[in-house]
This record gives sequence, structure tokens and C-alpha cells, in this order.
Amino acid sequence: MLDIILIILGTGVASYLLLYALNVFVVLFSSKDTSDAYYAINNRIARQEDLLKVENALTDSKKQKLQLKKTVKKEKLQLKKAVKSLTLVAEQGDADAQFNLGGMYTNGEGVPQDYKAAVKWFTLAAEQGHADAQYILGYMYNYGFDIPLDYKAAVKWYTLAAKQGYASAQNNLGKMYKNGEGVVQDDKVAVKWLTLAAQQGDSGSQSILGGMYMYGEGVVQDFALAHMWFSIASVNGDDEADEKRESLAAKMTSEDISKAQSMARECMESEYKNCGY
Repeated sequence: MLDIILIILGTGVASYLLLYALNVFVVLFSSKDTSDAYYAINNRIARQEDLLKVENALTDSKKQKLQLKKTVKKEKLQLKKAVKSLTLVAEQGDADAQFNLGGMYTNGEGVPQDYKAAVKWFTLAAEQGHADAQYILGYMYNYGFDIPLDYKAAVKWYTLAAKQGYASAQNNLGKMYKNGEGVVQDDKVAVKWLTLAAQQGDSGSQSILGGMYMYGEGVVQDFALAHMWFSIASVNGDDEADEKRESLAAKMTSEDISKAQSMARECMESEYKNCGY
């Protein structure tokens, strides 16, 4: 095998240059090692094929990245145009445009993120009775988004949205009355707002109500109603409600548990119109 290779390649400079041009590195062994030389050459070829595959993959990746950059650039341009159009409409007093513009400043879409500018546009929309804007403003003042915390302002805007039937506002308002944040602590008022939110399927409110009935906060203590609200909250996805219900069940008779389960079924089947006795 070695003799054949030497005959084909020759021993002159031209053969050496041919090997160099082809970028093939051949190690010439003694006749007993010709099989090792053969595998070395094949492995070299295999590595070159693998490198070619990687190179092609990288080329495709570069093309995809380039296309992605073009798409992102196009979307950013569209967002900037949207901001410009929304601003013109918002300045004319359109509440929906003001709300959407506030959202774009909040998320930094088409403009640099600017919570103060967001509050400005949300406020203009909220003052026109826009429930979504009222809720968002309440939330921003409640938790602070590059603006000072202001529980009284949060209560004000939550209340306006809650009176329009906004479940999330009712839930947060109920919690603020329960905790005495921005208002005088009042469990009875908390129960009122939490019940309204719970009757719209808000699982968080349902779970809190369960706890208030369990401990008699703002209501007469009632384990059956507490169990009912924990069960409903659990079905609606509240992760802690199931554990709370099981803990409560240990204090209840089997008859009371059966009654609570029946009330929970009736409450959900009636779409929260018949919840309780």
C-alpha cells in the first residue's frame, strides 16, 4: 500500500506542493503501519466534512440573525410611528389613546421607558373614567414605579375602578382596607370589596375571604363558608387555598364539610349568584 502511494505521489517538490495545496497531511509510515496512515487520512477528511457542516450552520445562523435584526428594526420603526400617531390623538383628549400611550411609556415601546410620562397619560385617561387607567394608576401608586408610594392615591384610583366593577381593583382595595393602608383599617369594608371580586371569579379574593370567615374578621366566624371559599379558590388556581382548606377541615365535622362542599358546587354552578346559605 505504501509503495502504491509513493508511486502515485512521487518524491519530488511538485508532489509536495500538490499535497500542500490540497491541505492534506500524510504521515509516511513503514509498511507495517500503512493501515494507521490510511485511517489518519480518512479521519482528516471526516474532520474537514464536519467543519464544512459547522461552517454552513454558522452561515445559516448569521442569515437568521441578520433577518431577526431587520425584523426588530422594522418593528421598532412601527412602534415609533404608533407613538407619534397615538400622541396626536391623545393630545386631542381621546381616553383610549391616552391609556395606550401610557402603556407604551410604561413598557418602553417606541419610546424610552418613562414611568412619570406614563403616569401623566394614565391620569388624563383615568380622569375621563377609563377603568383600566384608574386601576393601573392605583397599582402604580400602591407599589411604586419610579414614583413615590402613595397609598391614599392608590385607594382613590382603586375605588373609582372598583365602583365600575373592576375585579382586580376590588381585590386590591379590599386588601388595603384589611391592612389599613391609605385608609382606616376596616374588615367589614374589606369583606364587601373582596366579596364583589370573589363573585367575579377572582381566586385571590376568594382565598382571603376564606381566611376572614375562618377567623371571623369582619364577619361572623363560619367554618362552612370558609371551607366553601377555600374550595372555590383552589379550583380557580390559588395554590395555597387547598392547604388552608385541609387545615380547616381538621376542625370541622363531616356534616359541616359535606355542607360546605355542597355550597361550593352550587356557588360555582350558579356563576357566583348563590354562594352561601
